[in-house]
Amino acid sequence: MKSTNPGRIPIVLLLSLFSVVAILTLACGGDSYSSPTEPRQAGPVVTIGANHSYSPDPITISVGQSVTWRNSGSDAHRIIAVDGTFDSGTILPGYSSVAVTASLGTHPYTCSIHPTATGTMVVRN
Repeated sequence: MKSTNPGRIPIVLLLSLFSVVAILTLACGGDSYSSPTEPRQAGPVVTIGANHSYSPDPITISVGQSVTWRNSGSDAHRIIAVDGTFDSGTILPGYSSVAVTASLGTHPYTCSIHPTATGTMVVRN
């Protein structure tokens, strides 16, 4: 059988390649929060353990300071403030994410994937 379109990439291959690029683009950080207008100060690291616990808990930071969430467990996590002030995005095992909040006060948080994993962030001046 002779090709009707010799030397050209089949359209199915092009569509497949486009789909893979689109999926990777969406999967690699479309849902993380950071504020480009506020300078970040290096902050503490919170380790997410294998038993879905946070260490340290509670965590205390200053306004504008970042928190690095480090996933040392074997499950993915997504840390979100109950009041919506921060969202780590999905953190795969072995990876980290940085979140920052400018809101003073006490912010309970949870893992949106494991709702029983809860903690508290205290933000001070």
